Amino acid sequence: MNSIQEIQDAQYQSMIKEHTQSIRDYIIEVTDKAQQEGKPVAELIDEGILSGILGGVIGGTAGKSVMSGVCKALGIDERSTLGQLLTSRTVLTAVGAYLGYKW
Repeated sequence: MNSIQEIQDAQYQSMIKEHTQSIRDYIIEVTDKAQQEGKPVAELIDEGILSGILGGVIGGTAGKSVMSGVCKALGIDERSTLGQLLTSRTVLTAVGAYLGYKW
């Protein structure tokens, strides 16, 4: 069980680094483009992409505790297959990114 958790934690850390780099690259790109066009940065930011990235990060960090509470409320054992799926950081990051991008 520890090896699965360690793998998931390593994958999660990798995703956080990737998302952080994506945010940084996106902000730099938009800032450069705004300076070239003489427009405010706020006019060029695609909020869907930015909120998708942030949703993924938040889903991966806070989602586990929220879904643990949902599992307890529904009577689902967190150690079961369904419980592990619902509290998986990988799944929660993907759901957070999707919801952040769509809203």
